[in-house]
Amino acid sequence: MDHREEEEERDLRRLRQELRHDIEDVEVAAGELEDATRRLIDALIDAGMDGRELHVDLPQRQLIGHVVHVGDTVFTLEIRAGGAFLIEAERVVGVRISPSRGVSARVDRGHPRTMLAALRSHAAEGSNITLERTSGVPVRGAVDAASITHAQLSEPSGAIWLVPTDAIVALSAD
Repeated sequence: MDHREEEEERDLRRLRQELRHDIEDVEVAAGELEDATRRLIDALIDAGMDGRELHVDLPQRQLIGHVVHVGDTVFTLEIRAGGAFLIEAERVVGVRISPSRGVSARVDRGHPRTMLAALRSHAAEGSNITLERTSGVPVRGAVDAASITHAQLSEPSGAIWLVPTDAIVALSAD
């Protein structure tokens, strides 16, 4: 090998080493971007699939259970005491994720994708529900109607509740 070939070989090794460093930098940047753009819903999907128990802090109470469903803006928490709550992710005050038990679980995706979709389903079925709100006592009744601005519920007494959708934190079926 003459001097020129040796020099080209050194240049080629140097370029390969620079390329490996550039690839590592891109992988680190991609990981940082993923962390920076990760939504709460994404973290809840992972916690649910890991079978982790969650302590979900809402404005008025704490619920403890496992994620069994995730939509676009809502998730369903099956609680220890029995029953389930559909929770508006943006209204959550905090979530404590317990250590993994090493058991994977199934997390449904899809309907309901939003709180409005769930309210409209309950209106179509005429079901009784309980709405947890950002403040005030929970509201119980049959869903008469649901719009983008509010839900209308009827109590058995005939009284009507109008609940702004941006005040709805969680929904549970009675």
